[in-house]
Amino acid sequence: MPESQAAYLDRGSLDKVFLYLLLGPEGVSLTDPAAIRPAIQAALAEHNVRYIIDHDRTAGPWLEQIVGWPMVYEGDGVAVYSSQ
Repeated sequence: MPESQAAYLDRGSLDKVFLYLLLGPEGVSLTDPAAIRPAIQAALAEHNVRYIIDHDRTAGPWLEQIVGWPMVYEGDGVAVYSSQ
């Protein structure tokens, strides 16, 4: 993978990686959850994302708190979150 495409991996925490991937470099500077949630939900909607699959259950708390989507499936170490 080209270094420019993998730059998001250097963001540190999981939440910073998600913010960078969804909102670009300016997203990393957001700190207010009241501003982060609508920005992320808009970015996911813009990309027609309706489900997020958390394969190892590490993103669950962040997804529930910041993204605000409910878990619709849980099993075998996998959780699925849905926008609907």
